[in-house]
Formats: sequence, structure tokens, C-alpha cells
Amino acid sequence: MYRPSELMGIELKWNNFIPFGSYITITFFGRMWIKNSKKNKWNEYVETGYDKVVTHHEMIHVKQAVSTKNSWLRFYWLYIWYWIKLLFTFNGSKFAYKMNPFELEAYANEEVPDYVDVYSNGAVRWKTYREIPVKQLKTYYKEYRKKAFTMTFSKYVREYIDKDIDFSDKK
Repeated sequence: MYRPSELMGIELKWNNFIPFGSYITITFFGRMWIKNSKKNKWNEYVETGYDKVVTHHEMIHVKQAVSTKNSWLRFYWLYIWYWIKLLFTFNGSKFAYKMNPFELEAYANEEVPDYVDVYSNGAVRWKTYREIPVKQLKTYYKEYRKKAFTMTFSKYVREYIDKDIDFSDKK
């Protein structure tokens, strides 16, 4: 198994089990897993070019693992910790997923083509997102739910959450 810093790209793997629920992809240990039942959806992504955005999103998670002492286990432990912490505070698993600091960074930058190159030594903006108080995350999430029909979550994070954050000392 490769360490996060040793990966230059992400390998696509098909299977019958993960990811769970309605998710299309998930990254485990540098491989992007897609459930066989989601093959048609993935093919739509490929046809529209959106597969590149999704792959970039997952590659940001790889760079985040680099920033957690280049350890997959530490990255997943922290990811699950933040997810559980948020799971029991407000509106269940969708809130816990969307407002997870690792997801906020990945969504905010999945359409920034050189993001993984700029942060080749580890994507670290998640460390700033984790400082947002849960009460503020709840407010952001409620606002996003009102706008969900008119904008993507990526755009919402960039336009509404990132404007309130100073990333200058986190690069």
C-alpha cells in the first residue's frame, strides 16, 4: 500500500458494496471506489467531463491525508471523528458529511484545477474549516438548504463560507 504522498493519481475500482447510500464515489487508501450499480451515473459524468471534477475532489482527500502526517489511518480517524461529532448535533448524516472540514475543503476546491499541485505537500485548509463553531455550521447548512435548488454545494462553500474565512496563514 502506498503512502498518501507517493500517489500521483487515483486508481478507479469497481465493486458491489461501497460507497454506501446515494454516494457515487469514495476514496480508500488512494483508490476511488464506485459501486457497480452506479456505472450509468459514472458514464454520465464521463460524457459531460464531470468525472474530472469528482476525481479532483477525491485527489484533494489524498492531499489531505498527506497533511495528517502522511497517514491514511490518521486521516480516516480524523474524518470519522469530525463526522461523528457533527452527526449528533444537527440534522443527521447529510449535515455531518457536508460540514465535515475535509469535505468543505474538497468541495470548495474541486473545480480549482491546480489546487492539488499548489498543496502538493498536503492540503491543509481543512484545519481552518474545523475551527468554525458548530452553531455557525448549522447556520451555513440551513442557508445552503434554501439555495440547494439554485446552486451546487461547491459554489455555496466558495461564495458563502469561504468569504468569512482568512486562509492566508494556512498555506
